[in-house]
Amino acid sequence: MPSRNVENRDQGRREWVGGRFCPPLHVMEGGPYRPQIAMWLELPELLVVACHVEDPKEQTTFAQTLREAMRRPLAGPPRRPGRVRVADALQAAELRAAMPDLEVAVAPTPELELLGRDLAEHLLESTPEKDTESYLEGGRIPAPAVARLFEAARLLYVVAPWKTASDDQILRVDIPQLGIEGACLSIIGALGQNLGFILFPLLEGFEAFQQLGQTEPKAEGPLDLGTTILSLNFERGAELPPSMRREVAEHGWQVAGPHACPRIDHLERDGLRRPLTEHDLRVVSAVATSLGAFFVKHGSLARAEADPICESWAGNDGLTVRFTAPYDAAHHFAENAPRPVAASPKVGRNQPCPCGSGKKYKKCCLPASEAHAATPSPAPVHERDQDLVAQMRRYAKRRFGEAWARAASDFADAAQSVQLFGPWSVYVFEVEGRPIVGWFLEECGARLNAAEREWLFAQQRAWLSVWEVLAVEPGKSVTMRDLLSGEQRRVHEVRGSAVLVARDAILGRVVDHQGISVFCGIHPRPLPPFEAAEVLRRARSKLRRQSAAPVEKLRQEPFGRFLIARWEEAVEEMDARTFVPPQLRNTDGEELLFTTDHFSLEPGVRAEVEARLRALEGAQPPEEGGEDCFSFLRSGNAMHKDWENTVIARAWVSEGALKLESNSIARADELRRRIEEACTGLLRHRAREHSDPVALAEHCPPSEPENELPPEVQQRLVRDLKERHYADWPDQPLPALGGKTPRDAARTRRGRAQVDLLLRQFENSEGRLPPGERFDISDLRAQLRLQK
Repeated sequence: MPSRNVENRDQGRREWVGGRFCPPLHVMEGGPYRPQIAMWLELPELLVVACHVEDPKEQTTFAQTLREAMRRPLAGPPRRPGRVRVADALQAAELRAAMPDLEVAVAPTPELELLGRDLAEHLLESTPEKDTESYLEGGRIPAPAVARLFEAARLLYVVAPWKTASDDQILRVDIPQLGIEGACLSIIGALGQNLGFILFPLLEGFEAFQQLGQTEPKAEGPLDLGTTILSLNFERGAELPPSMRREVAEHGWQVAGPHACPRIDHLERDGLRRPLTEHDLRVVSAVATSLGAFFVKHGSLARAEADPICESWAGNDGLTVRFTAPYDAAHHFAENAPRPVAASPKVGRNQPCPCGSGKKYKKCCLPASEAHAATPSPAPVHERDQDLVAQMRRYAKRRFGEAWARAASDFADAAQSVQLFGPWSVYVFEVEGRPIVGWFLEECGARLNAAEREWLFAQQRAWLSVWEVLAVEPGKSVTMRDLLSGEQRRVHEVRGSAVLVARDAILGRVVDHQGISVFCGIHPRPLPPFEAAEVLRRARSKLRRQSAAPVEKLRQEPFGRFLIARWEEAVEEMDARTFVPPQLRNTDGEELLFTTDHFSLEPGVRAEVEARLRALEGAQPPEEGGEDCFSFLRSGNAMHKDWENTVIARAWVSEGALKLESNSIARADELRRRIEEACTGLLRHRAREHSDPVALAEHCPPSEPENELPPEVQQRLVRDLKERHYADWPDQPLPALGGKTPRDAARTRRGRAQVDLLLRQFENSEGRLPPGERFDISDLRAQLRLQK
């Protein structure tokens, strides 16, 4: 018989395999939710030493489940494994940080997956089959909510959008009051079967589901739809379960026909049907009502080849549904930009909730409001990050030396870009296949507290990308949109919100932590829209995606290095352009160059020369009491359509000379030719002078205005000038649009993108002016049907 000490030593060398999975069932207490099970197996016997069903209200960490398994295993005495194996790298990092002296391996865990499948099959077999199905879900859904569903479904069935739309012509859906943002709607039934629609939480969910249909089904292993799915289908009344048919008859819910009974399904990612909630019915009812109205108005305009559409529909239930077609046109429209939320009146705890649920405020939205009010300040987060970054930099320098120091090579001047370089060097830059934060958690995580470890895990979920400023609340926050992934965040930022303006582009990292978002690593130089557009073009080419990119790709270190290099190049090119003198042009588009021609007159011919000048087309003789010079005019103006004429030159005549001034060589040559032909034998050209307007401006001292206008008058004059300039801008041919007018260009998808970029550049420039001088670019957007 081996001694007990020998037996304990043998157990201490054994491997434990751990992980989490969701069983195929829902807990109905307190509302339907999917429990999560943390399980630990001891090898080689496949002995279950822990099986912990986690309550979502509890904050049980994965490391705590292992500690509990070692203290009180389900079989055998308390003991400690020789090493543990998990499949998830973040779980491994958590275990290493909590128990640094424990060997933790990251590798597949087929033993756990097999046991999980067996447990799932057992639970499915042991779960009694329901002999009744109900629209009311056992009393959890009120009958009026179902009645609204039937009414909305009846209208949608009559409109029948599946007759003009296919399942790949997707729409974006936003219902802010219900927390639906960026959902993806696919209409089904083009082939006359399975009529209705499918609502995906995000575009990526639709793409994952679509990809699943194009691949061979797996012979074994769990089903993975790639997303959750909320759908509305129309079924034959005769095919409904008897219990649901009885409910329809008892409540008098009306349908559009024998094949038009609505049926909602909410599927988990693994295909398990989720018990429905009143929230599900409100979402489907609102979408069905608005979708019917949308197709009544637009019909085939919802097709992908039509012009983009973005419209909102408000129902009697107080919900506003916004549709955008096609999905990826959302950034063109103002309704997809953040809007200020009007302050809600104070609601008593026992008053009806303003959300319309019918519950008391204290039982409905009050907890969420209180949680929002208690949102933590980002200041402690920044202080913690500065301390941790400093620790990790010291650790990296000591642990990896020159290998880590190469992180600076990604920047033209790492010291100048320290705001981004510091976080980049420890959170993203890889040494020996891992970023510094991974090594630090593994080797030094034991000395960190729980808050510090949580912050580092949040940092590992962040990514570097190009973020566009949508709105600024000075001194508080900046609302940003990731131009590569489409993600949107309201970032708590005090200093940045004081200097950033709408449409600025920032290269940076946004970290989500405990309900707030903060900048943790931004390049010190923002870019205006034109320069940022080129960086984005090259980034999308690198990603080989024109649509939203998965954040997993943006987290990859090689892409981050590529993005930093392109950004640094754009900044360098922008700075180089500031040293190039501006190229000024007149209203004919000719290079601006002050040109003076000098002529000598034959004796006694001044009166004759003046008479012949008066006879020239467009000549205006000197006015009485005015300047003693001739003006030469041409009808209209190539740049300003509202100008009646254009002054192309002026001439002064004396007893023995004529001086002709114009602002380009082309205009000077034309007038010289006309004057010499008209005054043959009366004058002779002697010389020509050129003056560079830029050089003149640099060498002329600024003059002191005798009567300076008040600032408000100056600003009004500037606004008036802009209004006249932009009045006919939509109908002016522009070189940036290949000679097309903005109105013509906006008729195509590519042209709309080009015009939108021009308008974003204008918005960015106007945002830097004093408020009294700014021109509202939204007027141009409205004319061109190009919303923000």
